[in-house]
Amino acid sequence: MEHQFTAMKQQVASVPPFREVVLSKGGYNPAVAVMAIVNMLLIIISVVQILAGPEGGDGWPQRISLVYLLWLLVFIGGIYAYHRTVYLYSVVYVACLSIFHFGIVFQASLGTILLPRDWVSGPFSSFLEEAGWLILTALASFGLGFSSSALFTKHKVVSGSYAQAKKRHTYRVANWMSIGLLLSCVVFALLAFKSYGNLLAYSRAEIFRSASDSRGLGVFMMIFPGAVCLFFLSARTRWSKIMGWGLTVFALLLFLFSGYRSAALFTAFVGVVTWVKQGRKLPIWVAAAMLFSAAIFISFFGVLRTTGAYQDIDSEDIKQSFENASVEQSLLSIGNTVSIVAHVVELVPEADPYRQGQSYWIALKSSIPNIGLNLNRSLGRGSIRSSASLDDSAARNLAPGDWLTYRILRNQFYLNQGVGFSGVAEPYLNFGLPGVILFFITLGLMLGILDSKNISLSPKLMIFCCAMLWPLMRTVRNDFANFIKPLIFISIVLIIWWVVSRFFLKKDINLN
Repeated sequence: MEHQFTAMKQQVASVPPFREVVLSKGGYNPAVAVMAIVNMLLIIISVVQILAGPEGGDGWPQRISLVYLLWLLVFIGGIYAYHRTVYLYSVVYVACLSIFHFGIVFQASLGTILLPRDWVSGPFSSFLEEAGWLILTALASFGLGFSSSALFTKHKVVSGSYAQAKKRHTYRVANWMSIGLLLSCVVFALLAFKSYGNLLAYSRAEIFRSASDSRGLGVFMMIFPGAVCLFFLSARTRWSKIMGWGLTVFALLLFLFSGYRSAALFTAFVGVVTWVKQGRKLPIWVAAAMLFSAAIFISFFGVLRTTGAYQDIDSEDIKQSFENASVEQSLLSIGNTVSIVAHVVELVPEADPYRQGQSYWIALKSSIPNIGLNLNRSLGRGSIRSSASLDDSAARNLAPGDWLTYRILRNQFYLNQGVGFSGVAEPYLNFGLPGVILFFITLGLMLGILDSKNISLSPKLMIFCCAMLWPLMRTVRNDFANFIKPLIFISIVLIIWWVVSRFFLKKDINLN
């Protein structure tokens, strides 16, 4: 009996206190190999179609939709076989790119909407089909980059006790850095009110047209969504969790009712993936319900933001907006970015030359903080409006979205409004078809490497994913400056807060 008891004690003692935890997932397997081969084949097929010159016509939406669905089955299947989950940042990016570029294409292929006549016949339909193949090239290149990421990551595990200690450290540091971001948001919100006065007295369009100094509002919009996401997902005490939920609800309502749907929805998508990556559960049916709700919200708040000044919105406006909201309307309003790509393909290089990387240089220059007393408009639409000669060559010095608005909807350009842009069109605008392939292979590779990491064990990764990654999702329908500029501003705030914490508040903030 005593011998059995001793043996049992030794057996219990040999069991580690915690199981091993994956630090990073790596290594090739058959699923990744199949993904790579299929994506390479689709790149070749798409490039051949583009070089052959698509004819457009009645059936192009069906052709593009069918090829896309076949690619999507392989992509999602390969991802699930490798990672055993679809809650990945790469999936979020692909979903956003697909919805914004192919939303209207899907509806047309199913016959639920009628496309304009020039979309299914005539020269522009051929540009639309070419744009469809270009988008498929981008998606296949992204898939190839993602599958290649397994070659650049090693499978590493750490002991459970180390992981627990590292996780506590990560959440403590991330939560403290989120406080610094939130404090900076208070400062920028005050600057916005100082510049605009009562923001509720404006409509969304009037805010864009206003000559007021927009820097405070602009930086607040860049930082606040990620700051709330970081605080919410790093909260560990009871009171910080309550505050996190309160801030999250406030931020969602603020951005949705103010018409800035992308700030709310893209941050929410990234937050959901981070939630699961932290080891929490989210059933697929809950995610599906959230996606359906998001589709309704897109349409509802899209109508609501056109009703006038925010303070004049009443229950009748809300009721009418809700009655006009639908999933189909959402896809119709946001899913026509394929036409943006088509216009760029039509204009470049026939009417306007390739930019050879100029738009990325403009993005970098426009991201340099302007801390002077005067608002610097030298890189915006004001520069061309005040130019002595308003010609097409002057427009080439503008950011891509402003350039395209000037070229195809000049009235909106002079009203300080825009048509947006496309994450597929920008590398094409700069370097043509090779630029699209290279850009999306690189992007897929980077996001694939990020998805392989355990972000809960790295303060830097958790801060980046929660606070800085959501603007990347915005670039699917905007130029790359929409990611670079927030990235730089958030980094500056974090560095300042780290210095204040380290040298003035005497806090040990180790980001490793």
